[in-house]
Amino acid sequence: LRIRVLPAPWRSPWALAFYFLAVAGITTVGVLGKITRLKLEKELQEKELKVLRGMLPICAECKKIRDDDGEWEPLESYLDSHSDAQLTHGICPQCADRVLAQLHDGSL
Repeated sequence: LRIRVLPAPWRSPWALAFYFLAVAGITTVGVLGKITRLKLEKELQEKELKVLRGMLPICAECKKIRDDDGEWEPLESYLDSHSDAQLTHGICPQCADRVLAQLHDGSL
């Protein structure tokens, strides 16, 4: 008498293949969902972002900028109306050295 014992149905090659495909499918859906969410988030952020493009005409002397109507206005007000950039004011090391030297000499 020969008895052939088959593996449990949940351990058969077909069941293992199904498990593998299910895990691969769930992982793929999760990754594609994350990619889609990131793309939508990026598009939303790009819509909210104001971007300055091209060359900006700036006066070399007074640092005013010419707007689209040909009027000259301070750089800060132009950037406020054309971008969401927050400006901070500082002084570069070269100018700081010059200003300190002028203060020391008493010429400022």
